[in-house]
Amino acid sequence: MGQINKEKSGKAEGLKRVEKTRLPENLPGVIYRCANDRDWTMLDISNGCIDLLEYQPEDLIDDKIVSYGDLIVPEDRDLVFTEVQKAINEHKSYIIEYRIRTASGKIKWVWEQGIGVFSDDGELLSLEGYITELTESRVMSKEEKYRLLVENIKDAIVISQFDRFIFFNEQFATMLGYTVAELTMKDYRDVYTVRGVEILRERSARRNRGEDVSSQYETVFKRKDGSDIDVEANVSIIQYKGSVATFAVIRDISDRKKVDLEIQKQKQYFEALYTSSPGAIVSLDMKHRIVNVNPQFERLFGHPLQEIEGKNIDDLIVPKDFLKDAKDTTKLIEKGGVAVKEAKRLKKDGTLVDVSIGGAPIIVDGKQIGIIAIYMDISLIREAEEEIRKQKQYFEALFTSASDAIVSLDLQGNVVSVNPFFEKLFGYTQVGIQGKNLDSFIVSEDSLSDASNITKAVQAGGITRFERKRKREDGSFVDVSVSGAPIIVDGEHVGALAIYRDISERKKAEEERERMISELQEALRKVNTLSGLIPICANCKKIRDDQGYWSDVELYISKHSAAEFSHGLCNDCMKKLYPEQYDRLRSQGKLKGN
Repeated sequence: MGQINKEKSGKAEGLKRVEKTRLPENLPGVIYRCANDRDWTMLDISNGCIDLLEYQPEDLIDDKIVSYGDLIVPEDRDLVFTEVQKAINEHKSYIIEYRIRTASGKIKWVWEQGIGVFSDDGELLSLEGYITELTESRVMSKEEKYRLLVENIKDAIVISQFDRFIFFNEQFATMLGYTVAELTMKDYRDVYTVRGVEILRERSARRNRGEDVSSQYETVFKRKDGSDIDVEANVSIIQYKGSVATFAVIRDISDRKKVDLEIQKQKQYFEALYTSSPGAIVSLDMKHRIVNVNPQFERLFGHPLQEIEGKNIDDLIVPKDFLKDAKDTTKLIEKGGVAVKEAKRLKKDGTLVDVSIGGAPIIVDGKQIGIIAIYMDISLIREAEEEIRKQKQYFEALFTSASDAIVSLDLQGNVVSVNPFFEKLFGYTQVGIQGKNLDSFIVSEDSLSDASNITKAVQAGGITRFERKRKREDGSFVDVSVSGAPIIVDGEHVGALAIYRDISERKKAEEERERMISELQEALRKVNTLSGLIPICANCKKIRDDQGYWSDVELYISKHSAAEFSHGLCNDCMKKLYPEQYDRLRSQGKLKGN
């Protein structure tokens, strides 16, 4: 709010701008219109000023003889000016009690109520109000004011002398849980805790050493029920009835202590998070200058706080190629936004590091005072992603280039993907069968039950290997060796993988081998079996072979059969050739027959 200029030219201009209306003259007291300056320059004033102020209206208008501000006693001038300015700023009326000195030097208490007059565009034009004298009955004595102050103040007021409470207000007794009668003339040390007494002794010792001891301090009192109460004491040494006494204003700060303790816990918790966080944290002011960093920031980027405090974060760790993007992100956070992104940042040694960045505004009392940014090192994640990418490419290359037919299925046995050799072997394209049940395409109707059982075994986590015939798109069948296994991802069964190997050529080779073995066995059987008429000599018992040669019997049989011969003597020949041996063996019972 602008003040009306105190210069005389300004006052004249003010007179022109304020509508001139006649003030009532039949009311007791003074009605006025004045400027808002320290002199309270009167623009118009009623004749009531003759009785109240002992001055004529013309003496006061434009401060011709005296200003109204000069009539206010010096001790009250600041109070009056402060109260009026406060009301004007809030566009409210003001009510004030203060003292004036009349033309004859008499001191009077007056009561004033007024209000600011504003133009349509909000400019203050003048003040208008009413001033009247307070009668003696309405003027409150100093003692009465002090009494009301002591009785109604929320703080405890205590005077102690000779180690006793000689005066205190009711708030002090209530604070400690005593009645006024119980507390009167009580030894002050009875309401102090052990810690409170220690604080008193420490203060006394410092004072005796000549140290400057603050009049305001915190201590701990003891309530009547024995519980502690945290208080703040503001102590002064006074003279009371001719002797030194202590005057104290005491405030219960238990709630504040609880709040302070909670704030301290929250602060410690935040500091622990800040210090122990695995992420690199930096706080910035609104000009993007570094205010603080945590230990992980120093470890990740190699910059200790003392070297970088006050420096611009972007100039420090952002590579030139990323500067524009970084500044755009900072602007977003400046507007209250939150940013999450991945980028590369620069270490002190010049190397780049992959980081995940989270940025947010720091808001205090509803006002943004800075920015906080958290950098997570994702180098290992990037390496893992690269390894996964390579493995994926490797698997895709195996899948695509494999000389076996490979198909992946979901848990319902529907086709997810097939490789090129599957399309070549069976004639079905991936587009044609994707999402459809595999068995319905490549399994004949009479084999569906068998195929279903195999699928269930695989879906249950088993690994199967078997040989079957499977149907091509053209209706022909192909012999295949099938391997089936479940697909497990993060411990969860998500599908199955089947590999079909064409064994048609092997089957043909096996069939040919079996045919040849069968034929050879038949031929051998015929060769090694004696059958038909065998020509034998009636005299010497030699046998004639197919070429017309005569051979001994044992030679012929050995040649034309699998039989082998062992040699011995029959009983007749032994008797004839070896009679002695014959008789001995016979007497021993070792010869059978005659």
